[in-house]
Amino acid sequence: MPNHIQSLGYALDCDTRKGGFVDITIAQRDLARLLAKAVAMTSDKPKKPIMACVILDAKNNLLLAKAADDDITMSVTTRTSCEVAKPGIVAVNAKDLYARVQLHAAGPVRLVERAGKLEVIGIGTKRKHVLTTALVDDYPLLPEPAKSSAPIRVVSRSLARMLSHVEYAMCDDSTRPNVNGAAVEFDGKMMHVIALDGRVMAHIGSEFATDAPLKLLVQRQAAIQLRKIIEASRTDIESSNTDIEVDGANMFFTIAATRLSVKRMSVEFPDWRMVLSSCNHTASVDVGRAKLIDMVRSADVAAKENFIMLDFAPTLLRVWAESDTGESSDDVPVTYDGKAFPLGLTSKLILDVLNALESDSVRLFVGSSGDPGLDPLIVRPVTDKTDEIFDGLIMPRRV
Repeated sequence: MPNHIQSLGYALDCDTRKGGFVDITIAQRDLARLLAKAVAMTSDKPKKPIMACVILDAKNNLLLAKAADDDITMSVTTRTSCEVAKPGIVAVNAKDLYARVQLHAAGPVRLVERAGKLEVIGIGTKRKHVLTTALVDDYPLLPEPAKSSAPIRVVSRSLARMLSHVEYAMCDDSTRPNVNGAAVEFDGKMMHVIALDGRVMAHIGSEFATDAPLKLLVQRQAAIQLRKIIEASRTDIESSNTDIEVDGANMFFTIAATRLSVKRMSVEFPDWRMVLSSCNHTASVDVGRAKLIDMVRSADVAAKENFIMLDFAPTLLRVWAESDTGESSDDVPVTYDGKAFPLGLTSKLILDVLNALESDSVRLFVGSSGDPGLDPLIVRPVTDKTDEIFDGLIMPRRV
C-alpha cells in the first residue's frame, strides 16, 4: 500500500512494505551528521525493535531521515543533499548504521538496498558493511504541523544561548514532569526561558514582541537536543532562525532543514514570577566572576559534602569551608551596605550558575524570604545590556 510522506517541503511516494531499492551516494560527513540527530532520538532499549530504527527516504537528490523515541514524545525529521540513482525508503537500526558510517573515511559512501539488506560501501575503498533492514510499515506515523499554523520566529543563536543559560537548573527527575524541563514563555514584550528544581532557579528574559502570549513546557531531553541541533546547524547561526509552531498536542521547532517535534505535557510549570517576587532584596555585592569561581573551588577542597560558607561583611566577602580534614578560606574586598551574616551553600550549585554566565563580574543579592535560615542567593551578571535580564537563584543550606 503506497505511503505518502511530506516533511519540510519534501514529498515521497513509494511502496513502504516492499521498499524502494534505495541506491544513493552521499558524503560520509553529511550522512554522519544526519544520523547523529536520529540516534539522539532513539532509546537504548526500545520497547519495540522498530523504534530503534531511522527511516531513510531518498528522492530528487535529497535524503530525508526521521526518528523518534519509544512513545513519540520527541521526534526529528532532517534532510541533506545526495545523489539518488534509485529512489526509495528503508528502515534500519539507527545506532548500528551510525557506528558503521563513522568507520568510513571522509569522502563519498554508497547506500544500496538489496533483498532486505542495506549495504554501506566506501567509494574508492574496499570497505563494506551490511545491515538487516526492517519493515517501514511497522514504523508509526510521526506528528506533522498543520500547514495553516503560524510560527513564532526567533533567532536560533539567541534561543540556544538562553537554553544553555538555564540548562543547569533543569530538574532531571522524570517523575516530576512539571519541572522536568524548561519553560519557554512569550508575554507580548519579552521571551522568557526558565528552569527550576527546588534548589535552584534560572531565568533569562530577552526583548521579543509577539501578538499573543504563549507558554510552552519543553521536556529536559528535548530542550537539550534543541540546543544541540541549533549549535550543530551548518547554517550561520548568527542569522538563521528557529520557527516555533504549536499544533494540538505537539510543538515543533524548525531550524533550517531540521524539525524537532515535542509532545506537549499536560502539566503546568510553577509560578516562577511569584518565586522571584517573594525574594525581596536591597543590598548587593559586585565581585569578579572568575575570582569567585576560584574562591569557591578553593573552599570546596576542604568542604564536607560540598558545603561552603559565604560571609557577607561591609568591606569583604569571605568564602570558606571546614571539615574533619581541615579548613580553607579566601577573602575579596567588596562594598556591601547590608547586614553582615553567613550564608551556607552547596558549592556545585553556585559554580553551575557562575559557569553558565559570560560576564566578567556578577552581582550577588541576598533575598529576604522571611526565614533567616532560608534566604536565597540571587546571582545576576554585571552588564551594559538593557534588553536582557538573568536571575540565578540558589536556595541555601541551613547553617
